[in-house]
Amino acid sequence: MGVTLSAFAADSDDRPSADPDDPLSITFVISKAKSREGRVLCGLYAQEAKWLSRDYFQGAKSEIDEHGRARCEFRGIPAGLYAISAFHDLDSDNELDRKIFGIPSEPYCASRNARRAFGPPRWRDAVFEYPDIAPVELNAEF
Repeated sequence: MGVTLSAFAADSDDRPSADPDDPLSITFVISKAKSREGRVLCGLYAQEAKWLSRDYFQGAKSEIDEHGRARCEFRGIPAGLYAISAFHDLDSDNELDRKIFGIPSEPYCASRNARRAFGPPRWRDAVFEYPDIAPVELNAEF
């Protein structure tokens, strides 16, 4: 899972457009961080083909509070299908650190607590529908 906070490479006609003035939002609350070091980086994805790439729809970051929780907020999101991935960037280098065979060495999670015994979370397990009629809060754990 390689999420970093970076700008999109180019605008795309198949990407929905965000309205930052829209009061509706998706809030992703991650709990059970074992440390307050570093920060949590989150990526909101609007397309399965881009899932877990650096080409996410919208990125967010959060500090970790004294209860081991972080909150990533995505504003102005149009209705549609989305999935969120996040990782605890312990060393604040904007990269998901990995061990041998590409296994993440930093805690990570995905919307709907999508997990697999081997390999990264799948889009189909993490995807949710956002109706764009009320704020939505999703929860996951590291």
